[in-house]
Amino acid sequence: MDKLSTREEIAAEAIAALHDDMKKNTLRNDRARRELAHIIHMHDTMRNMAEEREITENSSMFKHWSRDCEEKERHYAQEIERCNAELRSRRFPLDESLEHHTLVSLAEDCASIEASTYDLAAQLSFYRALPSTVMEAQRALEAMEAEFTHEAADGVESS
Repeated sequence: MDKLSTREEIAAEAIAALHDDMKKNTLRNDRARRELAHIIHMHDTMRNMAEEREITENSSMFKHWSRDCEEKERHYAQEIERCNAELRSRRFPLDESLEHHTLVSLAEDCASIEASTYDLAAQLSFYRALPSTVMEAQRALEAMEAEFTHEAADGVESS
């Protein structure tokens, strides 16, 4: 029985030691979880701050671009207005007869161009009808000779 009570005491001490170890491990795990939660919170905070900084930088950059574009647009508008004023100062009033003569001249030019186009089209169709190789030319010549001799023979028979 002494052995049994000794074993029971040893088991009770071992159980108590295991409980102590388990409490220590639980405390360490709790502390590690808190540290991990803090690290996660810090990571999220830093990520949000980085996103906000990037948004702010992009916004500033776009504002700068916008100012540059507005300045360029203002400058271009001034240049265009200056050029328009120069054109207005140099413009002479168009005479109706000058406009009429210009239109008549343009109509004559158009008629001349159309006639040239017709002549060129006729020449092009003539040249397209010509054989493109020596062999084709020989065949065409032989066909014409055969047709000529056939017509000549028909003419002799009818007389």
